[in-house]
Amino acid sequence: MKNILLFSLLLITVTSGTSFEVRLDSNATTGYQWQLAGKLDEKTVKFLGHEYQLPLKGVLRVGQGGQEVWHFQALKPGKTALNFNYLRVWEKGAKPARMKRVEVKINP
Repeated sequence: MKNILLFSLLLITVTSGTSFEVRLDSNATTGYQWQLAGKLDEKTVKFLGHEYQLPLKGVLRVGQGGQEVWHFQALKPGKTALNFNYLRVWEKGAKPARMKRVEVKINP
């Protein structure tokens, strides 16, 4: 069986001094979770925290997915990128099942 790596790119624009969030589809029951990949440009954005959320509507089912919500604050005008890997933390050396790149443009 081949490993298929899914990569996607998201572009967002925010205003300096405001907070923003990145929502990533996830399913905690699989053991996979999103992690920041690489170093965060701490001069441009500040990491505020993250959480897992189940859907707010409909019937909840065993094994149902949700979203990981990552919170950041835009510190100063500029551009930066947030890179995320979807993986199981105990599988050392395994390639991520998915990758997401969020390019952030921060306006004054």
